[in-house]
Amino acid sequence: MSKKDEQVDMIQDLYNAGSITELEYREMLMVVEKEYENRTPLEKPVEINKSKKKSSFFNLKVLGGIVLILLIIAWGWKKLHKEVDTSDEEMQAYVQKICDCDQVTYNAEKAELEVLKQKIINKEIQFQDDVDDQILRISEKKSMNSFSTETRKCNASNQAIQNELLLKYPIDSPKGKEFWATKDILYANKKDYSFDQYRDNIKEEIEQSKLNITFKSTTDRLVVTEKTKNQLDNFFQVYGRQSYFDANSWFTSEIDQYINSKNKTPDYVNELFLKYFNENESYEFTWIPESLTFQDKQEELMIWTCKVNFKAVRPSQQISQTSLVTYELKLDTFLKIKSLREIKEENTQYN
Repeated sequence: MSKKDEQVDMIQDLYNAGSITELEYREMLMVVEKEYENRTPLEKPVEINKSKKKSSFFNLKVLGGIVLILLIIAWGWKKLHKEVDTSDEEMQAYVQKICDCDQVTYNAEKAELEVLKQKIINKEIQFQDDVDDQILRISEKKSMNSFSTETRKCNASNQAIQNELLLKYPIDSPKGKEFWATKDILYANKKDYSFDQYRDNIKEEIEQSKLNITFKSTTDRLVVTEKTKNQLDNFFQVYGRQSYFDANSWFTSEIDQYINSKNKTPDYVNELFLKYFNENESYEFTWIPESLTFQDKQEELMIWTCKVNFKAVRPSQQISQTSLVTYELKLDTFLKIKSLREIKEENTQYN
């Protein structure tokens, strides 16, 4: 029996014993065939004496066994190498898909952050807390990949691939540990880190812009509005009344505008009313508290508008006047008036 036949018999025995599968059986036979297909037989058999024949036969069997073992090792190495190649291809494809999906998410997150930033610039957001809420919602969308149908679909596809790979490369198996550890390294090398820097930068810009929003919350606006109402209620009770009014108590030391005059002082206002009083003119300003409306903030100045029922009696002209006047007031942090400007007069009547 030739060495080839002996190896074939051994492979057959392994298959019969259930040690190898049919696929492995066929692959091993193919290896044996390739091993011997280019060999030419000897022209004459070598003559051996009987005393050596038994020993030679034994040696041939041992040699055949060794060759078979080497063939099995070679076949196993080839199969393992094939598995490694396959896992590497799967890993490369999976990591690339993760990176592609990351890019879709980055673009969606960037768009939402840019919109939020522009809304703050356009003064479309009333409260600082609203900005914080929108930042939180964007972060939640990112973690859930729920910016759009595209991000949801991308995430679902990646999750399905991951589940399949976890079955093929269990995380607690040696080959699984190697697969997932290598995948993490590969992803770390391919990940686009430039967007992380962009995100940090635009969030810092948003935080700075947020400080230009006057009120932190609805409660904060209510508190400030109530304080302003109290201040203006006291002001209009004495404004223009001869015995009670002193502009120094209500205006800043430098007044940007008073009615139609600019760059005045409280003394100017006092002198103006003193002139009216000397002519026996009297004035009443009855403001309407519910008309108080916040308009804007310029640095430290809060800008409000309100409506006032105005009544003036001018004996020298033998006339009295009533009007509904809308004023714009700019108040500093101490609620003193930096500017008092008449912006509208309506329903005027003379008697």
